[in-house]
Amino acid sequence: MRGFVPFAAVLGVALAAAAPASGALKLELDYSYDTTAGFFNDPARREMMDLAVDSVNRYLDTLSPIVPSGDNTWTAKFSRPDTGARVFLINPTIQSDTVVVYVGGAPMNNGSVLAETGMGTYSASGPQTWLDSLKYRGKPPDADNTYAPWGGSISFNATKDWYFGKDPAGIGGDQFDFLSTAMHELGHVLGIGPASSWKSRVDAVEGGYRFTGTAALAAGSPNNPQLLLADQGHWAEGTLSTVAGVTQVAALDPYLSLGEHKRLTDLDFAAFTDIGWHAAAAGDVNRDGRVDSSDIDEILAANSYDNGPGWGWSTGDNDGDGRVDSSDIDNILAAGLYDAGPYAAGVTPGGEPWLTVNVNNTVLDAVGLTTRAPEPGTLVVLGLGGVAALLRRRRRRAA
Repeated sequence: MRGFVPFAAVLGVALAAAAPASGALKLELDYSYDTTAGFFNDPARREMMDLAVDSVNRYLDTLSPIVPSGDNTWTAKFSRPDTGARVFLINPTIQSDTVVVYVGGAPMNNGSVLAETGMGTYSASGPQTWLDSLKYRGKPPDADNTYAPWGGSISFNATKDWYFGKDPAGIGGDQFDFLSTAMHELGHVLGIGPASSWKSRVDAVEGGYRFTGTAALAAGSPNNPQLLLADQGHWAEGTLSTVAGVTQVAALDPYLSLGEHKRLTDLDFAAFTDIGWHAAAAGDVNRDGRVDSSDIDEILAANSYDNGPGWGWSTGDNDGDGRVDSSDIDNILAAGLYDAGPYAAGVTPGGEPWLTVNVNNTVLDAVGLTTRAPEPGTLVVLGLGGVAALLRRRRRRAA
């Protein structure tokens, strides 16, 4: 649909072209260590895991590949997700801009644990240039401001009664929502808890810890303004934030109740900014560093617009509420980047430099999610109307 009317023209926005964005970060799921319980043998479960990745991963970051050869050797180490045994992979190749996540299910002895994430570690030998390439993956060496892991693992408790649907309205009162849990654990993979750039922003205070990241403090929490933590890897229990303007308990608090559905909130995403990930702009669904007709094509091809819950970033859900609707179009228009050329992914909306991302070689095998008992714009209306009408017409034709 190359004849589409530019959003920027509707708003009278003129922007200078910026440098091309970095590559699209890829969270690559690997099920090869899910053979004991076969937790993900059902394709519908893998589909929900894919949706969790798409709901969390909106980042543009360049990570160099890991390609061993000759004297450049390494061994990747992680906890097997179906048994907990340590795995040692000799000289695996990791593609550029890729973080590998081994996922599986296991019956866990601690019945209160829903899932656990273990970050990957490694050993290596070779010249310093090779060792640096493993540690930093092409990023500047600054542990306080960087994070670029090769991967890790997520294990889900196979003994729980899980809800694997896309619509949160279908969660039973005696079920745990798989999507909420998977997004939470992927948040740990992205560094909440294990990243050096997270830990460098954790201060000890009387009786516990607090997070001091600039972006997270700016996002704020109405009931936890100091951003106190439950431990060193989760917000304090019940910390509130918002999703598309709606108040919700932050996804990276430590608990999930029966029947509860949680999305990643503004506070959670702000923490990823503090860790050092570079977020794509609203509307850049294919994460190519531009917001243009190719992104609208993706939304049309997915038939996602105004078509109920169960969608992620690559189908147009840029506000993170699981739906593609008028609020997402509002965000695209408000950003003023449509058809304006490449945007600078390395600059925040407030003008402050993004942090670069890097590696942290720390094992964190017990960061996870725990159960708890159940608890008793008119400014853009012209552009929005045209976009919404077009998307609805295309959806009817495709039906």
